[in-house]
Amino acid sequence: MKNHYWGTFFISAALLVVLFLLYYLPPFEVFGHRMRRVDMMADIRMKIDTVSTDTVSLDSLVKKKVKPEFVDTCKTGLTCIVDYSDSIQRGMKHFYQILDSVNVLDRPVRIAVFGDSFIEGDIFTADLRKLLQEKFGGCGVGYVNITSNVAGFRPTVLHRFGGWVSRTAADSIHDRKKLGLNSAYYLCNSKDAWVELAGTSRYSANTDSADCSYFYFESEQDSTDMYCSVNKAEPVLKKVSGKGLKRFKVSGNIHKVKWATGDSCKAIYYGVTMESNRGIVVDNMSLRGSGGYNMLAIPEQRLKNFGRMREYDLIILQYGLNVATQNGKRYDKYYDAMSQAIEKLKRCFPETSLLLVSVGDRMMKDDDGNLVTMPGVRNLVKYQEAIAADNGIAFWNMYELFKNLGGIESFVNSKPPKANLDYTHINFRGGERLAECLFESLMYGKDNFDRRREYEAD
Repeated sequence: MKNHYWGTFFISAALLVVLFLLYYLPPFEVFGHRMRRVDMMADIRMKIDTVSTDTVSLDSLVKKKVKPEFVDTCKTGLTCIVDYSDSIQRGMKHFYQILDSVNVLDRPVRIAVFGDSFIEGDIFTADLRKLLQEKFGGCGVGYVNITSNVAGFRPTVLHRFGGWVSRTAADSIHDRKKLGLNSAYYLCNSKDAWVELAGTSRYSANTDSADCSYFYFESEQDSTDMYCSVNKAEPVLKKVSGKGLKRFKVSGNIHKVKWATGDSCKAIYYGVTMESNRGIVVDNMSLRGSGGYNMLAIPEQRLKNFGRMREYDLIILQYGLNVATQNGKRYDKYYDAMSQAIEKLKRCFPETSLLLVSVGDRMMKDDDGNLVTMPGVRNLVKYQEAIAADNGIAFWNMYELFKNLGGIESFVNSKPPKANLDYTHINFRGGERLAECLFESLMYGKDNFDRRREYEAD
């Protein structure tokens, strides 16, 4: 029997040559999927920093050359809040001032964190709330949508509901005229729709109970009824007179509260709260898939009514995951839409401080299969800071913070992990770390504000 050693050798050699040559193929796509580069020498090739030089500069984007406050006072190792306050002081001034009165106000100091799936389930906001309430007082989880697709995932409140039709701005079918505070609304699907919140200490002792509970709705009827049960007591009939945006309220040492529509079910329903009468209240306003400009769809008069009924002292805007693209360089449409959304918030919440938080770190695999920060993220961060500068609000660079902490890759690889394997979303451990950093930045900004105020008073 004749052996074909040389034939096998030549075929193998030819295959190796082809595989080596594949490295030099230009980038290409198959059915819309970008194919990775074949690199037989990947394990021994010298790693080169693949940071793209094709990035936009902040100076080229900013239209209003506003000098930020406190920028030169940031201590080493801290990602400070950059305050681009305009002439009507829509940066951090109001929030820092009202913290001085937190113990004498006849209401809590309220913070709303509007964001996307990055904060879904109370990730990040749970720990920010915990830190602020430990320092300034307060209890409860704040505003909660009537229904939620992550109710079982959220550890800061036990949330149950039934009998509702849910609609959000992210749904393909919704009526923009009915959208409420968190770009959502709820309609009865039966005569006895209900929602129940129960405090829990499994994540934070401050969320075990609350001083009061509100239920927000809008009605065209002269009078609206609901039944409310506190701490498993017999339901009590509540009545509110008048049309338009209204709210029910119950007070007491509330560990569990259940609201039910009964036979009266003709209103548009929005949200329920467990919160304190004083101290700090932090509302998690996450909307999966949002880019932030969904607020443009909310009727302005309704948003103004919420602004009067639920006074916010600080609104934090956290967006970007659903905006960044792999190689995005220009985000001009996003700039325009977010600027319009911010101007709308200024009109509807005329005293509120506004803080824009940039997108965090997000990684992808390049043509060689190496994990790198998505180039479009770096450009988006520049646009987001330009949005803050041109609209005269405050800015916190969460992308810079991530890099100072080792990047999202270090979060994924930490033991235990602080982020998911998609190299995009953090988990509760990651949220805790980021919340600690923002809390430190807020307190450092408050100290700077106090020193500046004392200096100007002399």
